[in-house]
Amino acid sequence: MNTFRPRFFLLGPSLLLAVIAGCSSSPQDCPVTGEVTLDGKPLPEAEISFNDQDTKIAPGVAPVTNGAFQFSVKPGKKTVRVYARKLVPGTNPPMYNEALPPRYNSESELTADVTAGGANKFTFALKSP
Repeated sequence: MNTFRPRFFLLGPSLLLAVIAGCSSSPQDCPVTGEVTLDGKPLPEAEISFNDQDTKIAPGVAPVTNGAFQFSVKPGKKTVRVYARKLVPGTNPPMYNEALPPRYNSESELTADVTAGGANKFTFALKSP
């Protein structure tokens, strides 16, 4: 019987760790892809973020290059923000202004519903003011 106890002693913690790892309540990240256009043309350079309604969940943020973006976020309904900053000429240190209207970033009207196992391909067609 003495040889059985050490094996059980090692097996018990292993099973406990497996159960704890398998019962994680945190959803897995979902791949997200898409494009951002401005007046029908790919947005050359910008930053996009998918912000969860639950502020405890960190936003997913990625660059937009030639209108395309790709990254991973937790599933759920998201507020999408797109930022395209332009250099203010003659400033030292360099200063930037937001090139897009607030309805696409600080007061965003853009949304996305990211689903586990879904295609999660989004197109955002922005218009100049």
